[in-house]
Amino acid sequence: MIKKKNIYIVFLVIFTIIITGCDPGWDPPYEKELNNSYIQSFRRVDTVFIWEMMGVKIDYQKKTINRTSFSIYTQWKPDTTFSVFEGITLSIHQGNRYISYGDNDEVEAKYYEYISLLGDSTFTLNNVSSGMAPPAAIIDTLSSISIFCNEDFSEDFPAGSDISSLFYVFFENPYWVVTNGYKSYSGDHSYTSSSIKEGFPYAIEGWELNSIDFTTKPFIGATWDCQLTQAPDVTGIYSFDVEVTKTDGKKIRVTSRPFGIKGSE
Repeated sequence: MIKKKNIYIVFLVIFTIIITGCDPGWDPPYEKELNNSYIQSFRRVDTVFIWEMMGVKIDYQKKTINRTSFSIYTQWKPDTTFSVFEGITLSIHQGNRYISYGDNDEVEAKYYEYISLLGDSTFTLNNVSSGMAPPAAIIDTLSSISIFCNEDFSEDFPAGSDISSLFYVFFENPYWVVTNGYKSYSGDHSYTSSSIKEGFPYAIEGWELNSIDFTTKPFIGATWDCQLTQAPDVTGIYSFDVEVTKTDGKKIRVTSRPFGIKGSE
């Protein structure tokens, strides 16, 4: 005979499943009712913030990106000195809320205004998830991303120097996917990622940060990963200023958290 206590536990589990299944509480763009668009949200670039990461493994020859289970944020290990060979990355995100469907009427109308502009209305719903966050695009076009070191980095780059030439930048380009019939990008500067589900169309581009012309890249993704390619001369604590400039001339500057980097000495 089942005890009352056990019955109560079973009932509690079932009730929890029902409640969480009915309303998972997802934020946009993770709506339960999905539209027929590849780009699930748009964002303005008014503020930016940085996640300082290591463990993002990039093969520049094979053009592959592997976000391993060892990818961590540097602030999780404040006493650790990281090697440039471990994949030190400044992951730059813009910080404004989504413009998406499923919001209030005014916001949803703005979302569909952009969807109509891009002609993004025939993507199949069963492929809406890439394995990462659903595709998002910025509605501002960038002019440049510049990175400055706040400490003496090397003999060639004293404190305050623009060290953008020591970084590669990687970003998604959902606009390319939409305008090319929902196909994956495999042209120049294309990279593949282990994080994307097989069969899901996507476009990831990788460029030397100081060589890319962002003005020719409208509606790119909302995250720009900048990976350091050269170690400083000496081991120490370093921080970086990131300056994002838009084509309207507005500049947004933010400083990374300081963290340890192993030098080349």
